[in-house]
Amino acid sequence: MTARLGALLVIALLARARASHAQPARPPERARVSLGSRISLAKSPFPSPEAPEISGLLTSLLLEGEAQVGAVGSVWAARLRLPLVLAAVDQPAGGTRSDTAWGHPEAALLWRLRESAAASLLGRLAVAIPLPGGDAALARRPLDNQALVLASAQRGAHDQELYAPGRVALTPSARIDASRGPVAVCGELKVPFMLAVARGDGDPGTNVRRLAVATAVAAGVSVSWWRLRAGTTPWLIVDLVPAAEIRGAAATRWTLTVDPEVSIRISDSVGAALTVTIPVAGALPAVPAIGFAVSGHFERNAP
Repeated sequence: MTARLGALLVIALLARARASHAQPARPPERARVSLGSRISLAKSPFPSPEAPEISGLLTSLLLEGEAQVGAVGSVWAARLRLPLVLAAVDQPAGGTRSDTAWGHPEAALLWRLRESAAASLLGRLAVAIPLPGGDAALARRPLDNQALVLASAQRGAHDQELYAPGRVALTPSARIDASRGPVAVCGELKVPFMLAVARGDGDPGTNVRRLAVATAVAAGVSVSWWRLRAGTTPWLIVDLVPAAEIRGAAATRWTLTVDPEVSIRISDSVGAALTVTIPVAGALPAVPAIGFAVSGHFERNAP
């Protein structure tokens, strides 16, 4: 009898072990929050015959949060971004004008098409809503629009959808990441469609379009060592349909920037990064902007 009970116990333990191996562990639920800031002088073309270029000293902040949607292991996630700009805009007659402006709050749905230890493929669809006060006819109310235009230039025009005055933006995008050993590569493509929803009577010398379309393409490489990672990402931005242009003036519709970055993993859930955006060719003047960001991510395994 004792031998039979022992045999049954061994069989039960083996069956339980096989069942546990047959059911792989579910991935953890994830959430991430980051706060980034950039401070620099900024210059940008401006579609006004009276002031075709603007400049100023800017501090721009970007708060970003991302969380998984649905059950643990879901391929869906939601992201929110909230930009704020603190600017001292240079005036034509001398001196500066202080301005604080909110960028466009943006909500996005993320779809993790593929994710493994070596590679990931991510799709996004984002909507950015302009707050009251901006005007897509930029030259009509220049003082209310210059801070956002300069903030877009400070970030290399990578995120036009967050800083296009008076325009709601729908932005589909895709990103791929791959790594092998200490080397990682990435690529990103996004196409913001920016529709003017607040547009007054424009300057007669400026052509303002109701729909603006741009494309941003990036390809980067980085190398890690210990807790550090260093790399660079070139960005090419092309204004397929510019938001506004000075009539009769030949405008450059593209910008190329290089963005070197050094990051450190402070702990398992906290990291920090130092980045520089350097316009090297195209529409934006070669004024580099230094950025610093702190991020944290949180994981909770399924019970």
